[in-house]
Amino acid sequence: MVSLIINDDNEMLVDYNLIEKSDGNYTSAFYGSTPKFWQTRDKYYKKEE
Repeated sequence: MVSLIINDDNEMLVDYNLIEKSDGNYTSAFYGSTPKFWQTRDKYYKKEE
């Protein structure tokens, strides 16, 4: 589990996981009003507690 991601604005978001795509690359993630969920282009992922 990786605890750091970089979003499209190159800002670091701590305590969120990298999301590995099927091609082996990592997608950036962003979240809305609740920090327990983040969204990619395709799916929502629940934050690991």
